[in-house]
Amino acid sequence: MEKRQTLGTMVIRVCGLLLGAAATAMIARLLQPEKFGEYSFVLAVMTILSMPLAFGLRQTLVREIAYARAHAGTGHSRQIWTWALHRAIWATGVFAVALAVWIAWGINDTDLQWHMALGLGIYVLLPAPKLLSGVLHGMGHTVQSQFPEHVLRPVLTIVVLAGVWIASDPAALSVSAALLIFSLALVADAALSVALLKRGSDFRFWPQKQGQAKTTRSRDLTISTLSFGAIASVQLINNNLDIVMLGILSTDAQVGLYNAAAVLSTIAVFGLGAVNTVIMPQIAKLHAEGNSAELQATITKAARIITVFGIGGAAITWVFGRHLLILIFDSSYEGAFWALVILTFGQLANACFGPVALILNMTGHQTLTLIGVSTSVLVNAALNLALVPRYGMEGAAVATAVSLVIWNGLLAVALKRRTGYSSSIL
Repeated sequence: MEKRQTLGTMVIRVCGLLLGAAATAMIARLLQPEKFGEYSFVLAVMTILSMPLAFGLRQTLVREIAYARAHAGTGHSRQIWTWALHRAIWATGVFAVALAVWIAWGINDTDLQWHMALGLGIYVLLPAPKLLSGVLHGMGHTVQSQFPEHVLRPVLTIVVLAGVWIASDPAALSVSAALLIFSLALVADAALSVALLKRGSDFRFWPQKQGQAKTTRSRDLTISTLSFGAIASVQLINNNLDIVMLGILSTDAQVGLYNAAAVLSTIAVFGLGAVNTVIMPQIAKLHAEGNSAELQATITKAARIITVFGIGGAAITWVFGRHLLILIFDSSYEGAFWALVILTFGQLANACFGPVALILNMTGHQTLTLIGVSTSVLVNAALNLALVPRYGMEGAAVATAVSLVIWNGLLAVALKRRTGYSSSIL
């Protein structure tokens, strides 16, 4: 792995973790558990609906642009971007119309209808930052691709929230205002990504010739995007199913408490996210070059770093979790401690299995990833239905933790059998 890129990404991720936690804590404090639960519910629904497209296209952009870099295909990189942009515009528009119809005629609660309408704006905006960061990431600008999302977005959120806190009664912050602040942060994220791409790069956002948008691999790119999108759909359902199920089967207050626990539990997978970001284009490039020895060495180094960070993060949340909930949020969130403990077990297992899904995706075996995560989401849904009505947020935490262990285990076996690579620390 490239040391400078790894160090830079680690710094960005640490800043993002701290700033993101601060932004979430401020929103949670200003809204309080019930309104924070509704805010979380709207964002979870919009994320589930929008991210499959954004994630699918982003993963395709990273992998294919990295492949092009391995073969010096800069012109092909621009073709891939134009192809992805056209697909994003058309697909987002079509699904936005369908979503608007559902909001207008399928929701009876007036407040929820208005909040979901604001969520529709977020749905339209979400793909842009993902696609732009995907281009930066695929071109090898790993640190720059992370800065808008992990630094700019939470900093802007904190500044606006601080202004609200100082200028008015903290209780005056509404769910609508919080959603509008989230939208503003998305626009700023996309704008900075555009500026970073233009700076010191001849990358063109629109083709100079009318036919340039067509690429000879359009069918392969479409299949890859659909596969990545399907994986993202299942992963997002798996990651947000607990919040949605709690919103349906329990109370908004439970959703708010659980969301606070879910945010803190990600400390255990900080290393996984940071290292995956660094090695994603490297794995794709090494695979395209056929350099399997260096590829396995990169995987092993990555797995060791991820495991060390996972153990350290889990220890912090288990020992200081109750105090962190009170310190970061407030005393009304202390009841989320046991959900935090359970979720951290699942996230630690996720870290210890290493970058298994990423390796499969970047080496062209995304179908195996889809099978593994699909199996786990079925387990997650069944366990949520069985446990949430009786045990509330602790039941949702158990369901999520078990599903994480299952899908990582399935993918680890598939990776070894199909490619010969191992994602373990050994």
